[in-house]
Amino acid sequence: MPENLPQPVKSALERLEEERGHKLSIGIIRGKYYVYESVTKKIRDRFRTITLYLGKITENGEFIEPQRRKRADTKEVNSAGELAQKRAQAEPLRDLIYPDSVDLAILEELSTNARISANEIAKKLGIEPTLVNYRIKRLEQRYNIKYTIEIAPRPFNLFRYIVLVKFLNDKPNPDEMKEVLEQEPTILFAALLKGDYDLFIYMFAENTKILDDKIYNIRSSHAFAPYESEWNVTYITYAYGYVPLRDKFFDLLREKVWHRSKETPRKKEGMLTEREYLVLKELNENSRQDFAEIDKKLGLGNGAAYYTYYSLLEKGIILRPTIEMQALPIKYEILFVCTQTDIFAFNLHRREFLMHLIDLPKTPTSTYALEGDIGAPRGVIFIAPSYSGNLKESEDLLLRFLKGAKINSNVIVQTLVGSLGYRRIDPKVTSQYSIIQEMQQQEN
Repeated sequence: MPENLPQPVKSALERLEEERGHKLSIGIIRGKYYVYESVTKKIRDRFRTITLYLGKITENGEFIEPQRRKRADTKEVNSAGELAQKRAQAEPLRDLIYPDSVDLAILEELSTNARISANEIAKKLGIEPTLVNYRIKRLEQRYNIKYTIEIAPRPFNLFRYIVLVKFLNDKPNPDEMKEVLEQEPTILFAALLKGDYDLFIYMFAENTKILDDKIYNIRSSHAFAPYESEWNVTYITYAYGYVPLRDKFFDLLREKVWHRSKETPRKKEGMLTEREYLVLKELNENSRQDFAEIDKKLGLGNGAAYYTYYSLLEKGIILRPTIEMQALPIKYEILFVCTQTDIFAFNLHRREFLMHLIDLPKTPTSTYALEGDIGAPRGVIFIAPSYSGNLKESEDLLLRFLKGAKINSNVIVQTLVGSLGYRRIDPKVTSQYSIIQEMQQQEN
C-alpha cells in the first residue's frame, strides 16, 4: 500500500481487501485513486499475469465500480466463478513483485549471461543444481521469459536515435500508426504516451540524412500526414538497458549479408557472412538453445554455430546473451525526459547518480529498462517500470539522485511496436560500474 494515502481512501482499500481475502494494489494518477487486482493465469502452458481494474476510490472513501455494458448471462456467471476459483489458487501478487533472494540471484545470472548452466549458477549460489533447474522453470513460467541477445549497432554502421512527438490537435488512429511504424525495420520500439508527449520512437539509422528521410516518409504517410504535430528527433547514447530486436530488423540485416562477387570480392565493414546472419537470427529467437541444435537446424557442420557465436562476441556484435521478461506485474511504464539545467550540480552528484542507476531493487527487474544521454533537449531519458502505480514515488526516486535537472513524466499507455528489455543485469558488467571504479582509483 502506498504511503501517505488519505485515511478515507486507506480505509476503503482495507475494506475491499478484507472482502476479497487478499491484497489489492492502488494506482495514483493525477490525484485520483484507482484499484487493481492481479492474478496469475495459465494460458497455453505458460503462466501470464493479468491485471484487472476494479474501480476507483474517491477522496472521501467512496468506492465506485466501472460501469458494465450489459448484464452477465449464465455463461458469464460461470466464467466469473471459474476465474474466482483460479484467483484463489493463484500465486500472491506480492511473490511476483518481490521474489525471494534465490530467484533474484538466478534472474541476475540469466540476465547477465543467458547461456550460463544450472550447475554454474548452483556453484555460485551454493545450492543444488536440481533446485536451480526447478527455479529457472518456475521463473520462465511466472514472467514468460524469452532468451535473446543484446547487440551493438555500431558494427553495422548504425546509430541510436529517439523521436518524441506531440500532436497539436487531433491524434492519429493507433492502428494506422502501428501499421506504418511496424513496416520500418529500423524502428525497434514505439509507444503512445500520456503526458507532455504523445508518441515515443526508438530506432536505428546510419546517419542523420537517412534518419531525416525515414522520418519524412513516416510523417507523409496516410496515418500521420493529416495531423498537425511537432517532431523532436535526437541521438541517444548507449548507457544502460537495451531494446530487443524485432524479427523485422533482420530484413535490414539481410541486406548486409556479404556474397562474394566481382564488385565485392572481400567482406566490407558492417557486413555479415551468411552463417553469421543465420546464427545471429537463431540466437535472437532463443539464445539458450544448444549449438548442436542450431547446427542441425541450419544444416551447418558440427561446431559451426559454436565458433560463429564466439566470433560474434569477439567482434562486439553480440554484447551478451540475455533475457526479456514479457509478463511482469507492472502497473505503469514511465518515460522520463530530463533536461539538464545545472551541469555543476549534475557533475557534483554524478557518482551517486551512477550508483543509483545500477543499484538493484527487490523487484524482479533493474530499476530502469533503458537510460541514455540525449541532445534535444540536452539531458537524459529514462524508461522505468512502476510496480506500485505511484507515479510521484517514481519521480521522487529519480530526482533524489539526478541533480541539476528538471523532468517531465510520460506514462506509456499503449505499445505499438516492439517491446522493452526487462531484465535484472549484474551491476559489475555495466559501464557505470567501471566509471565508478575509475573515480575511486583517481581519488585514491
